[in-house]
Amino acid sequence: MRTRVRSRKDGLIRLPSGARVSAWLSPEPASKPEPAPNPPAPAPSKPEPSKPEPAPNPPAPAPSKPDDDYEYLRSTDICAFSTEAQRRFVLFCAEFISSRGGTVSAASLIRASAFHCNLSTETTKRYLSKYSAPLPDTPFVWLGDLVSLRRA
Repeated sequence: MRTRVRSRKDGLIRLPSGARVSAWLSPEPASKPEPAPNPPAPAPSKPEPSKPEPAPNPPAPAPSKPDDDYEYLRSTDICAFSTEAQRRFVLFCAEFISSRGGTVSAASLIRASAFHCNLSTETTKRYLSKYSAPLPDTPFVWLGDLVSLRRA
């Protein structure tokens, strides 16, 4: 026998094919469930020996603070980490450029600084763009694919 499915607030009801819709629309009679009889109280038995309560779970340990605060800051204070990352980036780039004759390719500087500072290459591109802006206080000059130190 084929059935149709109708929905109601309280779930799905299946009606046989020949059932009248009016029977489905009529409210169901309200009936109160009979309360379950109380089970008899168990007979007193010997008390069980007291078991030691399990120790509560210890609190999660704080991240260990390594000798180098850099990675610790990444997980605890993102603003301080960003400030420290930019400081390290500028120092590394200045040393990298000066150790290679004063001019390096931007691509190699971006990759090397990303590796050294443990940052994404996109982040180091943004830092390089920021610190090579055409202002007198920025430490780098970025022209095409070459980056050099800004002369004072």
